[in-house]
Amino acid sequence: MNCTQLSERMCNNMTNKEKLNKAISHDYSKEENYNKIIKKIEGEKMNINNIWKRLIVPVCLIVVICGIVFLNSQDKNITLENYNDKENNVKLNINNLANIGATRLDADVKEVSTNDINILWPEFIKEGITVPKYLNKSSATAIYTRKDRDSEYDILNCYVYDYSNENNEDYKNIRIAFSDTNKPIRDYHFSDEKAQSTIIKDVKLIIFKYNTTYFTEFNYKGYNFDIETNNISEQELSNLLVSIIK
Repeated sequence: MNCTQLSERMCNNMTNKEKLNKAISHDYSKEENYNKIIKKIEGEKMNINNIWKRLIVPVCLIVVICGIVFLNSQDKNITLENYNDKENNVKLNINNLANIGATRLDADVKEVSTNDINILWPEFIKEGITVPKYLNKSSATAIYTRKDRDSEYDILNCYVYDYSNENNEDYKNIRIAFSDTNKPIRDYHFSDEKAQSTIIKDVKLIIFKYNTTYFTEFNYKGYNFDIETNNISEQELSNLLVSIIK
């Protein structure tokens, strides 16, 4: 019996399982397949890294673009208007706002009789201020804040005097908030970083305008003032400010 006949006879005597194992062991190379698997894993890692790189770049661009748009919108939010009051020889620099932000006001408002607030007015206010005669209604309040959410509203922030008319269809008013210890709080917010100031008798004022409302802030003789007017003309605003800053 030659070697070829012996090999064929041995093959015929093999079970199907043995034949399968022999075929697998003959065709399968552990080293070759290991290298293929490693290359595939590395390729997938590179694809994942490329995907992240492609995602990160647009995100960064979006952040930069949004930042530029936000900064530009802030710059364009204020446009300057001027009002020359020849009667009082005053020039008002009015910062006209394109938009305005609201803030949540955590405070308690308590009514104060007008007699009491007349006593609390600063001395230079008691001498009289110029308010349009058609604003024939007046009221006074005290604004209180608190130290924290668990505390009572027992910190006096400011006093407020409000002049208004009786015509609800054409509502007009002047709201004067003042304090010698705090900056009067309010329920609106805007930045005065790029705002231009107005000077009246060496006193610096910041005047904002939004629609038909004027907001004026200044410090005079140790008192912080925050004045809000609605549907009042520039001349009437100027007359009021000049009567306070004597």
